[in-house]
Amino acid sequence: MIAMPVSKYIESATFKSIYDLARPANTIIEFHYFQGYGVDQARNHIARCAIEGQFSHVFFVDADIVLPPDALLKLLAHDKDVVSGLYGRKRIGSNVVEVFNWNPNARNGVSTLQLKQLMPPGLHKVAAVGLGCCLIKTGVFKRMQYPMFEYFYPEDPTMTISEDIVFCQNVYDNKMVVFVDSSVVCGHIGSYTFSPTEALTAKPSGV
Repeated sequence: MIAMPVSKYIESATFKSIYDLARPANTIIEFHYFQGYGVDQARNHIARCAIEGQFSHVFFVDADIVLPPDALLKLLAHDKDVVSGLYGRKRIGSNVVEVFNWNPNARNGVSTLQLKQLMPPGLHKVAAVGLGCCLIKTGVFKRMQYPMFEYFYPEDPTMTISEDIVFCQNVYDNKMVVFVDSSVVCGHIGSYTFSPTEALTAKPSGV
């Protein structure tokens, strides 16, 4: 199951990248999107549908992610319980990616990684990943108690813990491991407001 929580719409480049995915032979693949739920509710619903539909895997793709054509084949080849591709945060000039390692001093026990910390390209064990391009064996959900995904909204917004971090913590609590393949590099579609004053400080082209 290729599954997508959708809050409003799916980017056209995202859908095209799903359409263009290289797929394993003799495999039935279905695309499902879930709209009208909170993201944690949608992911829990997806997990239940995958179990009831007897899918072998769920490939979570966010509505603003552009997949490389070989993403699914590469992630399947690792044969891991949870394995993610790589995508960056929506910040111009940032090399911070949606991948996390353990940090006992952080509020939620993890801190973000930079791209250079996941080199050379390949498979790396990590604490947690964003679920924008993440392949999960359906058996993982069967080993967890409901809810598998839960988004915490405390009064202090700086203490928010997203559903992907909670899920990955649940993975480790159930004696499984999270991996990222840093050779699977995705695009992350965002928006940027340009200002004419930028031209006053911009370097000339070619400098």
